[in-house]
Amino acid sequence: MSTYGIYSGHFRHRTLASVSTRTCFVRTAIALLERQAKEGVRTEEVDVAKAVAGGEGAMPLRTVYDKMVRSRQDRRRKIDKSDDTVLHYQWNRENRDAISSKGNWTREEDELLEKLVKQYRHIPEPALWSKISGGGIGDTLLLRSMTSCRQRWRVLHLPPMGQTGLWSREEERRLQAAIWEQLEGKYQVAIDVLVGKPVTTENPLGKWRPELQQLPDQAGLPLLKQGSRRLRMLDWVVIQKIVKSRSETDCRQHFYQVYHNANRNRWSKEELARFEEGVDMFGKDTWKIAEHVGMRAPLQVVKLLSYRRSKMKKGKEEAAMDKKDTVGAVKEH
Repeated sequence: MSTYGIYSGHFRHRTLASVSTRTCFVRTAIALLERQAKEGVRTEEVDVAKAVAGGEGAMPLRTVYDKMVRSRQDRRRKIDKSDDTVLHYQWNRENRDAISSKGNWTREEDELLEKLVKQYRHIPEPALWSKISGGGIGDTLLLRSMTSCRQRWRVLHLPPMGQTGLWSREEERRLQAAIWEQLEGKYQVAIDVLVGKPVTTENPLGKWRPELQQLPDQAGLPLLKQGSRRLRMLDWVVIQKIVKSRSETDCRQHFYQVYHNANRNRWSKEELARFEEGVDMFGKDTWKIAEHVGMRAPLQVVKLLSYRRSKMKKGKEEAAMDKKDTVGAVKEH
């Protein structure tokens, strides 16, 4: 079961980030428990079975998780550098940016990807793609990043009903519903800011884009602004499974191009005036300034503040140079 499935089915009272972190710990503990059942508990390891049973003198699971993380880090420091596992880990970490910039996939790479997925199909995602990236069979290596491998696999195994071109109204509805569920109903899916539209959130999206209809009960909710932390929690693999007729990449691109088209144009006079008011009221608190402006993200406020400071500094330097030249000219006379 995916992390989001665990969260939505059993732990809606927790945040998705905390469930994701704890799920990672639990999966690591299960793998360690299975190995200890076969090989026994090593000297430097924690007895996971005893901790889970919770008997007298048992170590709390939170402490077990911390010790597992530290133990894994220590093993990576002490292990021989010639070990194949460490070499694979270092190569994958140091060359991930370089390999992600390669071009189209070749037929040989597709065949190697198929074989690697079949070989490591017992490994759950996302660890599966970490294992495949940089892995190989024999002397042949798959020099692709994790993201590239995962996306290529999705492309090669699109459902038969996979569509291209314009989105239908039913597809729009499924996309909104999937994102709305992951946002826990706390934010607007469509931020309701379109090119040429007045700066307001009172008007429904369908008035400005007749082919789109915003989900009910979104009016008055906070805007999902550019750079919001909640954007990082959207699981596009789960969203694609709900939409069904589109790929994961199509869903993500359509959301950012159509729905989450945050105000990226030049600041208007009204926005600049509210920005000045926000600076006077809140000082350097960029989050509160952004809320006061309305349609701008904190990151955009930070950039504008930085631009203002550099412009003021340049103006002071020019004024000092002019004053120095004036004083020099007076002394010459």
